[in-house]
Amino acid sequence: MSLSNVNTMFQQYADMLKAIPGVASKFQEKEDSTVYSFTSSNSNSLDVELSGYGRTTAIFLTIQGTNCAYWNTAEEENLDYHIKLAAAALKGDVTYSRSPILHIKEVCFKVDNVWHCTLTRDSGFGYIKQRQKLKNVRLNNKNEAIELLESELSKRRDLTYNTLCRWIEKKKKEHYTLKGNSGIDYQLDFFTTWDNKKLKTIRFWGNIDGGDVSAFHPLSSTFIKAPDDTFVGE
Repeated sequence: MSLSNVNTMFQQYADMLKAIPGVASKFQEKEDSTVYSFTSSNSNSLDVELSGYGRTTAIFLTIQGTNCAYWNTAEEENLDYHIKLAAAALKGDVTYSRSPILHIKEVCFKVDNVWHCTLTRDSGFGYIKQRQKLKNVRLNNKNEAIELLESELSKRRDLTYNTLCRWIEKKKKEHYTLKGNSGIDYQLDFFTTWDNKKLKTIRFWGNIDGGDVSAFHPLSSTFIKAPDDTFVGE
C-alpha cells in the first residue's frame, strides 16, 4: 500500500471517530508517530487510540481493556472492521461476558446489532496467541443453533434410565463442536441432574453456545426420564 493511501486511510479513520457524538479527540505529533487519542462522555464507553508510525507507513489501533492490544496495517490490508469496533467502544455499545469453554472474561462490541467478542487484557494469556482476530459470529443463526441442539439431543433420548444414573454417579459430561451450514462453530454440552430426587426422575440437559448466538444466555433443551424409562411431561 502506498504512503499516500495509508495517510488518507489514517485521516479518514480519525475523522470517522471524531464525528461520533460525545467523543473528544486529542492530537499529538511525536518524533516517530502521529497519535489521535479518543475519549467519550457516552456511558460504558472505552478509550481508543489511533496511531500512525514511521510517517504513517503503518496504522495502529488500540481499544482500552482488550487483550488484543492492537491491530495494524502490517497484518491487515485495512482496519475497516476494527474501526467499527472502535466506534462501538466510543459509543458505549460494550458489554462483558465469559468465553463458552474456559469461561475467561471477554469484552464484546455491538456492531450492526451483532456482538463481537474478544478476551480482556486481564485474562492472563498473551494477546498474540489468543486473539485470533475478533470472532465475527452472528446472532441471526439462532434457528440453526436450535435445530442442531434438538437433533443432537434426540440422539440421546434412547439412553436408558440406568445409563443416566451412571452419568450422574460419574458426573459424566459430553462436550464437542459442530459446524453449522452457516459456517459458525457451535459448542455443545450434555449432562444430567436430578430433576426430582424423591421421584427419582433424571433430567438430561443439552446446551449450545454459538458465539453471539448465545454469548450471554446459552440455548438449552432437556428431557426427563422416570425409573420405568418413560418420559416425564410428554
